[in-house]
Amino acid sequence: MGRGQLLYLVFLWMMVIGNFQRALVSFAPQRLVTEGIIFLNAALCTGVFLGAPVTERALPAGGFAWSRLLPRTAVVGQVAMALSLLVDWGVARAIFGDRLAPHASRHIRFGPDATATKEKPKPGAPHP
Repeated sequence: MGRGQLLYLVFLWMMVIGNFQRALVSFAPQRLVTEGIIFLNAALCTGVFLGAPVTERALPAGGFAWSRLLPRTAVVGQVAMALSLLVDWGVARAIFGDRLAPHASRHIRFGPDATATKEKPKPGAPHP
């Protein structure tokens, strides 16, 4: 488990440093909050891993019973996802009805009413 945590920490800090290097080129004051939150989360994860007591726990004879827990978790996750989608759709329909949301445009990718264009966007051009 310790090697897995070390792998996680190395990967985490590689991503944090890589993200900062990518954002450094076009750094703006707004990015300061974003980069600060990313750094804070990485520091908290590191603190949790380094501050947690190291203990050896013996597994039961057969190990953990994943075979019982996994199907139940999958079903609960799918039901939660379906309910979340229905609630989100219902809230959007209750607020906007059949009209478009303000500051939105209609995006249809396929079919005779498609609004997607075949031409590539030009660099620096505003979005339609």
